[in-house]
Amino acid sequence: MTDKDYIEMFYNTAMSDDSYNPLLARLERAIEHNISLCSFVDSKRTVLDRFGRLAEATAAVLKLDISQANDVVSTFGVLLVGASRADQTPNFDVELIPSDVRELLNSTPPIWDRLSVALPSPA
Repeated sequence: MTDKDYIEMFYNTAMSDDSYNPLLARLERAIEHNISLCSFVDSKRTVLDRFGRLAEATAAVLKLDISQANDVVSTFGVLLVGASRADQTPNFDVELIPSDVRELLNSTPPIWDRLSVALPSPA
């Protein structure tokens, strides 16, 4: 599968359900702001698990190592959240959030930094 085919499938799969983007936006803007910390942590651990599964499949299809595949999946996930204008995480006390979930919440800048080094400069 080519990179282009992969991203088209990733995007089309996410967009094939008309309720996906509105639900994602509602989740980030309202639902996560009105649940307990325990429920928030549980849901983010589920996200980590799903990202891991997607990364494993992505690694095999695009012939990447697992670290690169994690970056791909995380980056496209961030792009979808940004496209839906849903990037408004609730304000929990950071010290109360377990380190694995905190790492997910804080992962965006390092991913962009790694990708900016990996991508070629415009001609």
